Amino acid sequence: DEPRISESSRLKLESVCKANSEKGCYSQGAGKDGEAPTMAAAAAETLVRQMTTHHLKHITSICKRDLAEWTTNKNLSASRLLHKATEISKSDMEPYLDVVLPILCNAVGNENEDIAQYIVFSTHHIGASCSPDSWVCILLDSLNNPKSSVVQRANALVVLAGLVHGCSLSKKEIKEEMLASLATTLASEEIRGAGHYAINTQLLSVIINLLQAFGEQCRPVSQELYHVLLQLQALRNDEHLQGGAVEVTTKLAQVCGYDCAASFASDHSKDLIHILCGTCNEWTKESPDQFVFAALIFNCSIEVLSGLYEQITKVFASCLQQDRDPHIRLETLKLLDRLLEDQDRNGFVAQHSKAFLAEVLLPPAVWQVGKTAASIRFHAIVAIGTFFRQKLMNSAELAHVLMDDQMQLLPTIHSSLEEDYYADTRLSSCHTLEALLLVIGTKLTNDQKRLVYPELLKRLDDSTDKVRIQACVTLEAFVACLTSDYCETNTGYILKGVLIHMDDTNPAVQEAVCVVVEKLARIKPGVTRGCLHEVRDQHRGVAYIDRVLGMM
Repeated sequence: DEPRISESSRLKLESVCKANSEKGCYSQGAGKDGEAPTMAAAAAETLVRQMTTHHLKHITSICKRDLAEWTTNKNLSASRLLHKATEISKSDMEPYLDVVLPILCNAVGNENEDIAQYIVFSTHHIGASCSPDSWVCILLDSLNNPKSSVVQRANALVVLAGLVHGCSLSKKEIKEEMLASLATTLASEEIRGAGHYAINTQLLSVIINLLQAFGEQCRPVSQELYHVLLQLQALRNDEHLQGGAVEVTTKLAQVCGYDCAASFASDHSKDLIHILCGTCNEWTKESPDQFVFAALIFNCSIEVLSGLYEQITKVFASCLQQDRDPHIRLETLKLLDRLLEDQDRNGFVAQHSKAFLAEVLLPPAVWQVGKTAASIRFHAIVAIGTFFRQKLMNSAELAHVLMDDQMQLLPTIHSSLEEDYYADTRLSSCHTLEALLLVIGTKLTNDQKRLVYPELLKRLDDSTDKVRIQACVTLEAFVACLTSDYCETNTGYILKGVLIHMDDTNPAVQEAVCVVVEKLARIKPGVTRGCLHEVRDQHRGVAYIDRVLGMM
């Protein structure tokens, strides 16, 4: 049996360790002026190491006890003792790591900065001296334990980051299967998707240290590490961590032999998208992979997105189904709008514009009862508007879509123009219809024109002036679809519905209406002149009427 170590012996040992450390007995170049250690110093180092190793069991027991005390002085004393013990014992600490590592994990979260620093330095010594085989499995058990709290996992990651950093100091290698198990654990949904700031911060530190310590050994686990980095890139309201994840992704790409992160993303996106496609049907608002999907899309080039069109639209369509969690549907629509706004990437839908409109964008815009459905409808209309504003469908394709009764594009937009819940939906619907009309141009058929303009005239009576003014702007786009041979009867109906608002009490509305009439006068001057003279005596003010007449 090992002899027990008394408290006085412990304090004496700590004092000797500290004194010898200050003299440089345990560091490289310990001799004076950088000379090799003297034989006496080397002998002393060996003796102290033997003595420390002999008492390691009791040293660790004392450290465990004192670090659990409430008094800072005992905590600090124990952390210093443990730090020196790990430094002196070197690889002799390996048999005790099953005890020491839990001590480090519990103590590293101490509020006292000096204590936490000693603990972290202890992990550096262990990582530099002990084989990864001796500590990887212990930490993996802690991270994978379903009973571990978020704080316990964060502390374990701090210790892991310190151990890996220690490996980099001594150029230690790690077995391929150990590294694979480690990467798989880091990429597990429970760890990377915990959503805790401390865990996110330490995940980034662990990956940085892994790349520094093992370099090209990380190539076989690059997909798992990339999965974690995408999760960090998708974080909201944390630009620091997002930026750090982007930088580390570039470093990972370089370690794997790529010139840039884009090339790296191209080669890894297919497998990751395949994984995400397999889980997207079960995503809830808490699922971390929904955010990974968003980050992955914006890491891909347009060429990669085009090659993955079917898989990407499968995820979008699945997340937008009516029976899915409303939160998922809303977040997906916001992501869609961002993607369609991105001119470097939105072209991936160009070759499939009709299918994309029919399968992804239109279904969530169809009217459903309830305020939640109204909110989803608003975001769907916004995305459709972005789709047309970015001209992702040409006039010929749009003409075919409008002729397809199964698509129900115009009826869907007209329904949103009548939205009761949110004025913003009516406003966005006007914007969307404007973008559509600017794309279709003169290919809009007379039957379609007769469907469109009555809906816009209704919006001139809207309770919100912003909607009324935007309806006038949309009417300008409608007038641009007309030709000089357009039906005079329908032109008269349009003018009759518009001119009454040229006498509005809001000057902004009057101006917006006047612009519409001016544009209509250039195409159908005869009908316009007649209608203006007809209403001139009925208006309180005739300035706008005379302005239009003066330009004709």
